[in-house]
Amino acid sequence: MTVGIDYTSRDYASIKQDMIDMLQEKIPEYTDTSETDAGIVLLECFAMGVDIVSFYLDNQANEAMLSTCEQRKSALNWCNILGYKPKPITPARVKQVFVLNNPNLVGTTTIPKGTVVKSAPKDSADKILYFTTEEDLVLPVGARGNEKDENGEYIYQVSAKNGIPIENEILGTSSGSKNQTFLLAYSPVVKDSITIDVLESDLQWARWTEVKDFSDSNLSSRHYVVNILDNGVTQIRFGDGNTGKIPPVYSNGIRASYLSGGGSQGNVTDNVLTQMHTSNSLVAETFNPKPVFEKGEDLESLDSIKINAPNYNRVKWGAFTLKDFEDIMPVLFEDVLFAKATKNAGNIDDVDIYTMLKDNVTLTKERIAYMTSVLDERKLVGVNEIHIMPMTIHSIDLVCTLIVDGSFIKDAVAAEVRAKITDYFSVGKFSIGENVSITDLESSVYEEVSGVRSFRVTSPSDLIISISDGEVAELNSVTLNSSGGASDE
Repeated sequence: MTVGIDYTSRDYASIKQDMIDMLQEKIPEYTDTSETDAGIVLLECFAMGVDIVSFYLDNQANEAMLSTCEQRKSALNWCNILGYKPKPITPARVKQVFVLNNPNLVGTTTIPKGTVVKSAPKDSADKILYFTTEEDLVLPVGARGNEKDENGEYIYQVSAKNGIPIENEILGTSSGSKNQTFLLAYSPVVKDSITIDVLESDLQWARWTEVKDFSDSNLSSRHYVVNILDNGVTQIRFGDGNTGKIPPVYSNGIRASYLSGGGSQGNVTDNVLTQMHTSNSLVAETFNPKPVFEKGEDLESLDSIKINAPNYNRVKWGAFTLKDFEDIMPVLFEDVLFAKATKNAGNIDDVDIYTMLKDNVTLTKERIAYMTSVLDERKLVGVNEIHIMPMTIHSIDLVCTLIVDGSFIKDAVAAEVRAKITDYFSVGKFSIGENVSITDLESSVYEEVSGVRSFRVTSPSDLIISISDGEVAELNSVTLNSSGGASDE
């Protein structure tokens, strides 16, 4: 039995010292512990090896738990266990204008759905962005396409989303075995755009259906599952013949069509998409007069998965508590930043959910209606009505005093303090109903800004600013009274 071993001594220096201590305990006459001694050299080599093994052991232990894992692959394994699908890439959308060389004086002109436009690269390292129109743009007789209304808005515009169409990509040939997987050649991929066709006779292609999993599939179900792997590549998986049909064996009998693109890279400003990728001799120029009206989102981050996957597993059969309603909102709706659920003041059986969207986007009536319809499917007996409401702003005006250390420039330190205060209240730092700690603000200024001798918030005088349910703290103004320090002259 080993006694007195310190199992926290797992780094190189500690392991080496522990072995030297044990060596001198077992062989007291061994007194030469210099680095030139052959025995010590061997101990050092062994200590280095144990240090490396300890690192990998700790790494594997961390990867075994969702809360501590650092590799996306490990998190995706947990998502499979919990039944959670991480949010996929979504495409940005713009309104695109097409201007004809000459107006058509005898009939309408149609810019067909699927027309692809692209950005003009500034240099060889600049990535080209592709956008594809989502519907036909019909220009009436005599219109050139750049006409404006009385408000200066372009009359003829069409929605285009970030991505380039990939049509009928051959994925391969079915082997007739269970649980076959195939990879799409391009990435990233807009998941909702994927269609899979399978050859089921010599000339007959059949459109198969995507499902979340094969739990409701039978041996004749033409189903497949889409998985986004840890490297961002998209995988198509078929069933085992009992839960999900196995594709018939035909040479090159599985093909896919999809949109390659999406993500935050497509969140362009105005007049970026100025080139035609799809050839059209009728078009003289094209452009997006405004920035994106719907932003693209990247694959769900590892940090977000660590929060949303357990929350989803806890509430996937229904929301029991107010906390459940709060937790399920970011899981179900990718544009939700924060949510706060409370009992309705007028009816105890009603739930009010105050909602804050990302990027300060306004919560529209249409979005509220959609969210309500989704949540109605999850509410349990006892909940009457669910009310989705936008959060309101709790404006805060601060008056602060700053004394700058004599060796620092006063104006420079004051500018850094002002920037720190602004960042402290930036969008996303405070959730709905979260109180503001003045003490924490003062401490952060002391810790993160050099040259601050004294900093105090004199107004408001309360150490905690109370924020009501449905409100989010927002900085309105800062009055900073500065003294001390040196002049920059």
